[in-house]
Amino acid sequence: MRWHAIGFVLGTALAMPTANSAAQAPAAPAASSASSAPATPPAAAAPPATGGIDAVRAAVELAREDARRTFTSPAAAASAWARLERLRAPLLESDDPRAAAWLADAAEDALTAGLSIDSCGVATIVGIPTAAQRDRATTLLGDALARTRAAERSARAAISAGTATPELAS
Repeated sequence: MRWHAIGFVLGTALAMPTANSAAQAPAAPAASSASSAPATPPAAAAPPATGGIDAVRAAVELAREDARRTFTSPAAAASAWARLERLRAPLLESDDPRAAAWLADAAEDALTAGLSIDSCGVATIVGIPTAAQRDRATTLLGDALARTRAAERSARAAISAGTATPELAS
């Protein structure tokens, strides 16, 4: 289950002292993989059409693709990240049985797309971040850990209630 792997990485990274520049070392491959994505035009920025949670999910997937592309400025990357977080909020707050997978996806995106903004993940790992980069990396890692834990709770609840979807089995 993918949220267990993310939880292990985050638990290991956040359990280390913050003064240690290698504290976020497990996130290094994730941060560098986002910057190697090919440049593509941004996805449509239209809000989801009426159609319920599945329309929101479809809009979030487009926003995820947009947030993972290579940007020419940190402001553009931050804008795409903010849009993704704004569109994703209803999914994370829903009581849908698929929320566990959406929470795990949100944790993954924090480690990949989020840490690639202004290279804050790489700068923090190397030990030369600005104060803003360090704050952003710390916040993103904390959010990813919280979402990983919430994903596990949500998955356990869905399984015990008998509402688990096949998406949770993989």
